[in-house]
Amino acid sequence: GRYQIEWQFIGFSLPGQLERVSAAIFGRETERGRVRILEAAEEVRDYLRQTMQALVANMVESLTPGADGGKRKFFESTLTKLTRFLDTFSTRNLADDTDLAALVDEARNLTSGLTAEQLTGNKKVSNDTLRAAVRTGAEQLKGKLEVLTVSSTTRTIVLDDEAA
Repeated sequence: GRYQIEWQFIGFSLPGQLERVSAAIFGRETERGRVRILEAAEEVRDYLRQTMQALVANMVESLTPGADGGKRKFFESTLTKLTRFLDTFSTRNLADDTDLAALVDEARNLTSGLTAEQLTGNKKVSNDTLRAAVRTGAEQLKGKLEVLTVSSTTRTIVLDDEAA
């Protein structure tokens, strides 16, 4: 299968007795716990980065003229999903990702006060200037997010001689 589920009960302390039995085992298990917590934080960080990248990319695509030069339909859900992500980001930023937080702030500034109705282009009044400005800002965000997601997927593999 393509999916794998791993679970583990995590305690954030080791029994004091373990240190008295073997300082080496205590040290190794403390380090293993620390590494697992860091890995979990990295996974949360990567997920949030990839999610925001997908939301911004969808906005760019929706605001980019089609092959015929005509406006694409802009769905309210495109803006709603991005806004919901931005509104809940601070509570989900468990890894304290300051790089992504800065981009979230940029996205908030870009979308502040914006409504889907303003971007639909269905009004008799043309919103081409607004659509172009939002698209340009979203394209810049998309580029910055691509850099973040590429750098976040780079992994370092440490081979432990003792594990053999």
